[in-house]
Parts: sequence; structure tokens; C-alpha cells
Amino acid sequence: EKTDKFVFLLTGWIDKHLYYRVECSLKGLAAVITKGLNAELIISGGLDDNVINLSKKLVNELNIVNSVKFTGPYKQEEAPSIYDRANAYMMTKHNDPCPNTVIEALSCGLPILYSDTGGVPELVGKDAGVSLKCNESWQSAQTPEINDISDGMLEIAEKYKEMSTSARSRAVKKFDIKNWVER
Repeated sequence: EKTDKFVFLLTGWIDKHLYYRVECSLKGLAAVITKGLNAELIISGGLDDNVINLSKKLVNELNIVNSVKFTGPYKQEEAPSIYDRANAYMMTKHNDPCPNTVIEALSCGLPILYSDTGGVPELVGKDAGVSLKCNESWQSAQTPEINDISDGMLEIAEKYKEMSTSARSRAVKKFDIKNWVER
């Protein structure tokens, strides 16, 4: 179900304390659309009611109703078809140590737009996505600047083919279970 839009994907179980992930992604999407990218954001996974309500309100305020899709929870066996609908993956969770979703996205050839905190920079490397500067804090979740998010979205769209190839290659080289067993 590919569209003519450049599609970003955000997945996960998102409770109210993680709403910032959705909020900065939606604001980044609105900004990149203003900059001229024909883009869309798919949000898949379990969102609690507060997150759904806040997100839909923000989508309306930002006037991006036709550029955002909420697809709801999914089972692990459905993940490949969810990832297949996107061109790139967004991971703005602060200090996430080793998110499986990033490895899954890389394995599907999705470049990653991510906060430069936690273990994600090590997972993605230099050529399979765009790192976004994010303040370090152990007291509160931090997010990248909205302009940096939209610039990162543009960069991924411009370098998509190379980054997609690098993402898939990195996943096979670094995260294939056969290699782990061998080590």
C-alpha cells in the first residue's frame, strides 16, 4: 500500500509518559511538509487513550490530517507488512538502550531518523540513518529540535537509496542470528 508520499514510520507501545515521541514526530512532519517534502507519518502500535487524544488534537492543530495514519496495535508476525509500508523509521525515544524496532526497521532496509542518545547510534551507525542532537539528561526525556527533525527527514529522503542499502547491509552484517550464534 505504498503511496507517492515519502512515508515515515513510528512504532511501539506508547503510554502517556512517551507521548513526546509522537509529539515531536508530528511537529517534525508538519515542518518538513512546509519545507516541501510530500511526506506522511504512519503510527503503528499500542497507544493509550491519552496519547491517541493528544495526538489527534495535535494533528488537527498542525493541519496534517491527510498526512498521518494511525494503524493501531499489531502482532509480531504482522511487523514485516507494517515496515514494508514505510520508507524510513523514526526513533526519538530518549536513552533507549537497544530497541528491537530499530533492528527490525534496519533489516527491512529503512533508514533511521533518531535521537543521538542511548544505544541507537551504535545500532544504526553512520550510513544507515540520520542522527539528531539531543541533550543528555537522566531527570527528564529530551527531544531533538523540531527544525533538526525536519532537516533530518529531508536528508533521508534525498539520500534514500544509499541509506536504505546501508540499513539492510548493516542489519545483515551486525544482527543476523547466524552471526550471533557463530560469535
